Amino acid sequence: MDSLQLETGYIKDQLVSLNRRGFLTINSQPRVNGAPSTDPKVGWGGPNGSVLSIAQDTIHFITSIWTCCACLLILVSSCTTGLGSLHGGCYHFVKIKV
Repeated sequence: MDSLQLETGYIKDQLVSLNRRGFLTINSQPRVNGAPSTDPKVGWGGPNGSVLSIAQDTIHFITSIWTCCACLLILVSSCTTGLGSLHGGCYHFVKIKV
């Protein structure tokens, strides 16, 4: 098993919270837009560069169909009642057969 990358420290508490609630997080990327390429936690590439990232944290996870349904209900409720914390995100739900 690979160890966690240093950049994960920025969102570690949120990932642990998701894992405890039944989400198996498999990939994540904290928002770090504009960090120097030499940054010890998120930098990569040559010197004098910048790390460009999307505007929000990205988390990919696996969970049950029931948890996905609950998430959809929360998202729809948030959008219709104006509870701002979930706005501005992008959500994808994919169901696969194994």
